[in-house]
Amino acid sequence: MPISVIKAIAATLTLWAASVSADTPLSLATLNMPPLEYQENGVVKGISTDIVNTVFARMGISP
Repeated sequence: MPISVIKAIAATLTLWAASVSADTPLSLATLNMPPLEYQENGVVKGISTDIVNTVFARMGISP
């Protein structure tokens, strides 16, 4: 995944976190594009999922 895409995802999530309260749920839409994103036993996995989870963790948000 190009670094520009990762930066865009991080920037979007940062702006979102700054604009909503902790009680506001976040829904993310994903594509089925292995190995970037895929489902395994009903769980979304892949590098894109790992990136979003890492960004959330650094922001102090539990996915």
